[in-house]
Amino acid sequence: MQKIYQKPKRRFENSGLVIPGDSFHVNLENVTNTENEDIWTMVDKGRYFTIFAQRQSGKTTFFYDFCRSIETDPFYITILLSFQSYQMNGTQFWFDENLNTGTNWSLEIQNAIETASLTVCILTNSFLTSEFIQKREIPEIQLRQQQGMIVFPILAEDCLWNIVKWLKTIQIYPKDGIALESLDEKALNEKLMDVVREINDILDS
Repeated sequence: MQKIYQKPKRRFENSGLVIPGDSFHVNLENVTNTENEDIWTMVDKGRYFTIFAQRQSGKTTFFYDFCRSIETDPFYITILLSFQSYQMNGTQFWFDENLNTGTNWSLEIQNAIETASLTVCILTNSFLTSEFIQKREIPEIQLRQQQGMIVFPILAEDCLWNIVKWLKTIQIYPKDGIALESLDEKALNEKLMDVVREINDILDS
């Protein structure tokens, strides 16, 4: 008797990336901030932003799709840096996607910093000028750094990081001080792999 292949039904994911063809998800459309600026406007203005939605609703997929939609335009340089693979190796990483709807996100960010052994700071103009980051996150990071937490700053774009007193005392990545946005695709990929290797070495030491 011949068996007829039936494609498995879509499922609800509880971890990892959401693959739209295999998993139930919410289509994120018309993403705007409180000032009604869409994602293109926020990117062009150099705005720092995160997307708040239910877990496994496809936020990471949305970002990947958006980056793919603009990477053919020579005006933009997309940098995708993900630590999700480390979770499969037993290392726990916290990032904004862990925030559930209704969560006190300020408290959650504070708790994440207080319990971290390593914090990655993506140095951009938005990072340096964000009032919330400067008044809430940086003091917590500095306190934890004094207690032994490692700070790993990554220079993503040219900015005045070297006039920030607490950053001047930390070795940033890349060590040559050339921002990742200045690199061509091949050199950028090499640097990103080097970032992962360096963090892996630090965590394994």
